[in-house]
Amino acid sequence: MLDAGELTTLATGDAFVSDPTVRLALAERAHLVDMEGFAVARACAAADVECRMVKVVSDTASEDAARSWKAEADRTARLIAEVVAEHL
Repeated sequence: MLDAGELTTLATGDAFVSDPTVRLALAERAHLVDMEGFAVARACAAADVECRMVKVVSDTASEDAARSWKAEADRTARLIAEVVAEHL
């Protein structure tokens, strides 16, 4: 879990990161990469609503990213549900 007091950079894109060169370049500038975070944050900002995101690592950010995501989807969904339930 990331420390809420630490500045964290989230990179957002529209595809799984599957190229090792791209992964390394992103790692130089961001702590995490996802496919929806920016859209969620932007929508919250537009609606003047506080934004909090719960993220878990769900794929390998490698050539196997799409397959590893499918294998991890249930487990990561359950982890997110636990964290959200704790904060309600």
